[in-house]
Formats: sequence, structure tokens, C-alpha cells
Amino acid sequence: MNPQWPNNPNQWINPFQQGIQQGWNGAQQMVPQIGHGMQQGAQQIGHGINQMGAQMPTIPQMGQGINQGVQQMGQGINQGAQQMGQGINQGAQQMGQGINQGAQQMGQGINQGAQQANQVIQQGAQQVNQGAQQGVQAARQGVRAFSGDIRDALQRTGHGLQAVPQQVSNVAQKTSNVFQEITIPTSEISKLSITNFQDFFDSADFKGIQPNWDEVGEVYTKSIAAVGALIAAAGWAFDFVKFDLFRDFFQIIGLFFSGIAWPKGFGVVWGKITGAVSVDLSFIHITPLVWFWILWSICAILFILFRVRLRKDPAALLDGHEARTWTDRSRLELLWSTALITLLISLYLPMSRSALQVIVCYEPQQTSYDENSDDFKDSYKSEFEKKGGCWHAVHIVHIIFAALIMLVITIYFPILTLKLIQRNKPQPRLFDQEGQEKQYTDVEYRRDLDKDKCPYKFVYKGYERKWSGYKAIIMAIKLLLIVVVISFTSLLAQISVVLGIVFVFALISFLSAPFINRTDDKIDQSARVTTVVTVIFGLILAKKYSDSSAPSAYSIILNTLHAVNIFLMVLLTIASFKFCQKKWKNCTGRIDFSEKKFDYNLPKERKLRIWHPFWESLMSHQENLIPAYERLRKMKEIASYHGYEEYKAALIPPDEEIVHERVWVQKAIEGVDGFWDGMDENNELKSKTCFGKVWIDPFPFKCTIVYDDSGPAVIPDELFLPFCRRNREEDVLKKRKIRQKLRALNGETVFFEYVETHSKSKKGFEDENKKAAVKFTFKYGVLTVKANRDVDWAAGFNVTISYSDGVGDDDSGESFKGEKTTIGHAEIGIRDDFTYTPELQRLLKNPENKKLIQQNLPSFLDEAQAYRDGLVEERVQQETILSNGFWLFIFNNDRISRENLTIYLQEHESDEAISRIPEVHEEGLELSLLKTRLL
Repeated sequence: MNPQWPNNPNQWINPFQQGIQQGWNGAQQMVPQIGHGMQQGAQQIGHGINQMGAQMPTIPQMGQGINQGVQQMGQGINQGAQQMGQGINQGAQQMGQGINQGAQQMGQGINQGAQQANQVIQQGAQQVNQGAQQGVQAARQGVRAFSGDIRDALQRTGHGLQAVPQQVSNVAQKTSNVFQEITIPTSEISKLSITNFQDFFDSADFKGIQPNWDEVGEVYTKSIAAVGALIAAAGWAFDFVKFDLFRDFFQIIGLFFSGIAWPKGFGVVWGKITGAVSVDLSFIHITPLVWFWILWSICAILFILFRVRLRKDPAALLDGHEARTWTDRSRLELLWSTALITLLISLYLPMSRSALQVIVCYEPQQTSYDENSDDFKDSYKSEFEKKGGCWHAVHIVHIIFAALIMLVITIYFPILTLKLIQRNKPQPRLFDQEGQEKQYTDVEYRRDLDKDKCPYKFVYKGYERKWSGYKAIIMAIKLLLIVVVISFTSLLAQISVVLGIVFVFALISFLSAPFINRTDDKIDQSARVTTVVTVIFGLILAKKYSDSSAPSAYSIILNTLHAVNIFLMVLLTIASFKFCQKKWKNCTGRIDFSEKKFDYNLPKERKLRIWHPFWESLMSHQENLIPAYERLRKMKEIASYHGYEEYKAALIPPDEEIVHERVWVQKAIEGVDGFWDGMDENNELKSKTCFGKVWIDPFPFKCTIVYDDSGPAVIPDELFLPFCRRNREEDVLKKRKIRQKLRALNGETVFFEYVETHSKSKKGFEDENKKAAVKFTFKYGVLTVKANRDVDWAAGFNVTISYSDGVGDDDSGESFKGEKTTIGHAEIGIRDDFTYTPELQRLLKNPENKKLIQQNLPSFLDEAQAYRDGLVEERVQQETILSNGFWLFIFNNDRISRENLTIYLQEHESDEAISRIPEVHEEGLELSLLKTRLL
């Protein structure tokens, strides 16, 4: 059953709309006046700053220049404030009339609408609850199976809708009460002839606006809860880009709540909201230092988990044929990677702020007492003095940990994020489907983003290609604001610099429009403008008030500003949902046209519209041709990255020696323990050992070595033959043999006597902390050869021996046993040139170890050969399914004759399903050939 809505909804909607329209008209009339005043004020501020800059030509004159510049800047601010006040005065009069009329009509409309809406919502809530209860059980089964089907979305939608009716009812009732209690003396405001900005805000009329801020705060809290319920109901459509926009706005605004004496009404409404989003939970009575250690622990754990996760990320150049793409990963793996980077980005600002406060000895950060207690100041001083004060004792330890987390999170993490973006964002394809050069357009980039399965793509998905690193810029802006807010001792200087930063940031946002979705640009711009205006009011309040005693009218303006901003951000967010856009298009009858510029090329269009679709449709719909279709897709991808000429050149057989060596490398060298001490394609050699994993891309042929101690290097074509000869030379074979013997001992318990001195606590010492030096002898340990990445046959050769049998005696004869230690290359005698050293000979020539080598080495060599043989067999099989020449001679050649097509397929294609296409699919082939002849 559906809920019974009123026959005429306009009975309660119209008054509500009229009230909103009146208030909006008043706000629109006020905006140009404020803008004019802000423009003139900004000019005066800029003039003051320019004069201040002119006073600082040399370092000796800097102090005098700063003083004069500050005076000039203060005069500019005062003049700008007066002129901006005149604009605000005129706008406030008009806004007051609009708000008063709108508030009265809005209150009436809300009361009428709320009464009827409550009845409807209650009916709907009962039915939604019934439907939700029935859907919950089905959704739980879907979650257990981790199927990710639509039942999961229905469960979240049911929970969200279940919370919406009560929240809407509460908000409507509270909003009605608030607007009934607000009384604005419009008759008096209309008579004002105030020309001075300061006189206006000091007037009795302005100060007489006294709403019930506790009631307002409760309304805002209910509103946020209602919005949260709506978001939960639409959780299936969660947009990380918009989540970032809302989070960044609240975090940046939250930076200013600690230093500025905001009016009580503004702080009650927005203080806790911004604090929660900024992870500033001082209101729950946790001291700043305790909160620093909580954040430190969380961020350290998250970053370690993130770094471990990165080791498993796809890396085609490093892993070669063992690389797993994002499409090969489970949904749980992808979700885990997304969650880790999202949490680290969200904690970036609060962690950086808290760490910097520790480093500069921000006073509240150094106390272990509750700052809300009555005797906080006295108890703080006495305790802190006992600990040595700033830059002594405990504080030094805090500084070390804070500096460490700042290096990792504040500095390195944005750099790492930028690298992740550059590594994972779609790479340009410089050739079209015919292999001809083309420009990689933004439209293609957006299309590739839609196909992207990378769990980090939300970091760059919402931005234009040239602004893909915008997330790192935002983190840099946050860091700059943190430094200014914490390091400046003068509040006025702090807010002035902050105003300059947020203004430049807003200017960048407007000029660059970095988001792909224009709606996201508008949301971002709304947040930036609100931030700038809020900081301007913060500057005014900092000059006039030292506490939260500012008139409530300031709260009215600030709360209205932020309410309008949140309303616009939420409205734009909802309007961006596809179902809303579709509904709007259906209602308005709008038709959208693509921006494609038609440059009609008959030969090209003939090929793309007739010949290519024939082969793709044929192969993708015939079960026995699906493997060939996958091969064809791979060829198209190769052509789009390498181009027609390179593709064609790769099909031309090189001389006989190169053909022979290519086969030999694939059968004898590919895999671990390859060697190359020559230059790569960039004319560089970065490896010290010159050993690594060799992997071959058979078409177009490319030989890559991933060094154990550096990274990947491509062997140039002109150096391929020297590379092959070098891997046959006697000295390289000896070095490879040493590595293979060590690999044969991997995981085995080997005999290798080793002596090491450890400090041990000695029994009978009066001082328990007193240590005795004990020389331990280790004999048997487990040898391990570890690779650089967690994939089979990966590059890397890190050899260790782990002991747990150490025995030793101290000077008094007391015995110790069971000591543990681990040794590496230096102790084992493994050098970068992999030649025999006395220690290495002692390990490999030991009879027990030698027996293990003779036992395990043949099996290791057999496994390595089986790995290479498997790769060769797979390549032959792929060529059998569909040859690489098919793309060039058939698929990309719509002018081929029927006779030549049949001859090519019969002579060059091994798969009978391909060679018999002219016979089996004669009718479709003839029709396609006929179409190409007619055009």
C-alpha cells in the first residue's frame, strides 16, 4: 500500500515556498552590497600590504618596514571595514525586511505543512517499517554471501528511510518554534541612517535580536541527523568526491573555532559539528596531549597497514607476467585499500595540527590535567615546571614523536598520494583504433575513469586530468593554514594571513574549476566563498571582542550564511544524482547533445561503422570464437599504445640471429637471476648487483630486467644481442650458480657458526638494570631468501639466517642458552659482485649444507625451467588462437578482397574456427564486404 497524500499538496507547500522566496529575495539584494563593500575593503587591504612590502627592501630595514606596513595595513582595514559596513548596512536593512516577512510566512507554512506532513509521514513510516523489516532478512543473506547485489542497497535504504520521518517531523516542529520566537524590529531598522559600520553593529536595534540559541542548536542538530538519514537511505549512491568536499569545508572552518571569540549562537550551532568532522573532540574532556597520543597511535597503525597494502598493489613493470590487475582483486581487498587511504586523508589535518602544537609547545598540549577544571592553570604550571617546562625532559620526547609523525603523515603522505595518483590514473592512449596518432582528449579520459577499477580512484576521479593531483594541493593548503593558526601569536595577524590564504584558494577554485562535474565545482565554490566571508567576520570580531559577548545579530548573519551554504551544497548534491537528473529532464523535456565535432572521414567511418563491428560482433557472439575475441581486444589495446607503424614493424621478422636469441632468452633466461651490467634505454645503470628478474613481452618484443636493488630497466633493441652474450659468459654463470645454491637452501636449517656479543641481565646483581656482556655462539639457523614483492618469481634477493640456539657464558661462568639473532649479507659474506668470500665458502662448502644443496638444487632448476616452458607454451597457444597479424591484415584492412581474405585465414590462422569463417559465416561476410564496396 502507498501512503495517502493530501488531495491538494499546494495547501501546505505554497506558504512554505513563499516564505523561502521572501527570505531569498532579501538575501539576494544584500549580496551585491556586501560584495561592493568587500571589493573596496580588499583594495584597501591590498594597498596596505603593498606599502608594507615596499618598506622591506633590505634585512636591516625589515623591522621598520614591517611596523610601517602594519600601520598602513591597519588603516586600509579600517577604511575597508567602514566602506564594507555601508554596503552591509544597506543590505541588512533589505534583508531584515525580507527575513521578517519570510519568517512569518515560513512559520505559518511550516506549521500547516508539518501538521499534514506528520500524518502522511506516520502512515508512510509504518509501511516503510513493514517493508524494511521484510527486506532486512533478505539483505542479511546477501551480505553473508558477499554477493553485493541490490538487496544490500535495499537494506541500507530501508534503514535510512526508517529514520527520515521522525527526523523530518522534529526538524519541522523545531524550525517553526524558532521562527516564531525571532522578532526583528524592521520598523526601526528601516528608519536607520547609519553611515559608520561600527556604530551599526553597536546599535541597540542590532543587539536587540535575541533568539533562543539552544533551540536553534537543537534544530541544527536535528537537521544534520535528518540529512544523515537521507544519505544512509541513498548509501548505494555514495559519492567520495562530494564526501571530500563536505569534509574539507568543515575541517578548514573548524581550524578557526579555537582562536576566535565567536558569538555563542554561532559556536553552539557549528562548533561541535566542525569539531567532530575535524576530529577535535575537546568537548568530551580529553586533554590535548592525550588526544595527540590517540591520534598518533591510530595514524601510525593505519600508515603501516597502508604501506603493507601497497606491496600488494598491481605493478606491471615490477611483477611482469605475475602482475594481478585491480579486476583480479576481491571486493574486500578493494574496500580495504579504499578505507585505509580515506581514513588517512581524513586524519591528515587533525594529526598535523596536534603534532605541530606539540613541537611549538602549545601550552594546553602539554598538560595531563583536564583543561575544563577550575584549577587548571595553577595545577598546569606547577606540574609542567616539575617536568622541566618547554624544550626540556618530557617535552623533548614528545617533540621526537611529533616530528616523526609529521615527517610520515604531514610531509611524506601527500607526496605518496601524488605518486599513487600518477601511477594509477588512466594513461593516455596516443593512437586511435586504426593505430594513427591522435590527441588524448578529456572525454576519453573521463571514459577511462568510468572503467577504472582502482580503489584509490576516488582521490583523482572527480578532477580534470590536468588537476588530478588537486587532493595533494588541498592537503598543502591545510598544512599552510595549520602553520599560520598555530605559529602566529598575534590573533589579528593570524586571521589576516589566513584571510589571504583562503582568498587565494577560493580564487584558484573559481579560475581553475578543477572538477569534472560542474556541480562539484559549484559546491566547492560555495564552500570557498563561505570560508572567506566567515574569516572576514572573524577578523571583525577579533578586533572588537575578546570573548563570546558579541551581539546575537552576528550569530544571525553567520548562521544564515552557513545555513544557506549547507542548503546549496546539499541541494546540488541531491541534484547530481542520476535519478534526479533523469526526472528533471523528463519534466522539462530537455534534450542534451554531445559536444563532438563532426570531422567526417569516409574511409575511417566505413571501417569503424561497418568492418570493425562485423568482426567484433561475430567473435563476441559465437562461443567457439570468444577466445579469439579476447585476443582481438588485446591487439586493439597494443595498437592504441604503440601505433600502426610500430605494430607493423613488430610483424616484420628480424634477422635469423635475433630470432634465435629471442627464443633462447625465453627458454633459458627469463625469470629470476638474470644479469645485465650495461645501459638501459635511458642510458643509465642504477644497480650495484646487476642481477634481477627478466621478463619478456613477446609482441612487440621487449626485454625488461627488474633489478634486485633498484627497479625496472628496458634493454634497448640495439643492446639485446650483447645482453644475451653477457648471460652466457663464464663469470656471470659462476655468480648465477652462487645465487642458485643459496636459493636451494631457502627454508632449510643450515650450519653456519657465528659468534655475537649480547648484553644480558645477570642473576644476583643488586641493580636489576645492570647488564653483563655475554659472547654467544650460534650454529644452526633457518636460511631465508626473500623477494621484494609478495608474488611468485619476484625480483629481490635478501638472504638472512635466523638463529634460536645461541649459548654462552659470562665472566663468572653463568650459562645462557636459547638466544636468538638474525644475520644478513654482511655476516654471511654475500657481496654485491657475488664472488666467493671466506664466510660464504664456509656456508656453501660445509658438508651438511652441501648435501642440502645437492638435494634441493635440481628441483629448483626444474621449477624455474617449468616456469619458462609454461610461459612459452602460453604464448604459442595465444598465437594459435589468433595470430598477431590478424589485426593488421584483416581487422584493420576493410579493402581486402574476398579471395585474399580467405587465403590469409587458411594459410596463417591455426584455429579452424577462424580459418573457416568465410565458409561458415559466408552470408554475413559477403554483406559486410558489399557495404564497404558501396561506400
